[in-house]
Amino acid sequence: MSSHGNQIGSTLLQHAETLLKKINVSELYVETIVEQSPPDGSYDKTITFYLKHKFEIHIKNSEESYNEFRFRKGILIKKLV
Repeated sequence: MSSHGNQIGSTLLQHAETLLKKINVSELYVETIVEQSPPDGSYDKTITFYLKHKFEIHIKNSEESYNEFRFRKGILIKKLV
């Protein structure tokens, strides 16, 4: 059973942001794959989720590979203040 589309991730992220703001954390960082070739959809939903929640891609690391896939990890940042 898939949890995609059930707002679970959004709800958890919102709760985490609320708690972090209470202790004066000003930025939230996430590391994930930001580019993949050839695209297979495996990270499309992940990056879309973070961009929808106002994260911005801050750093794209150098290209890596795994079997036939090439990808870049990156750091996404969201300002909380």
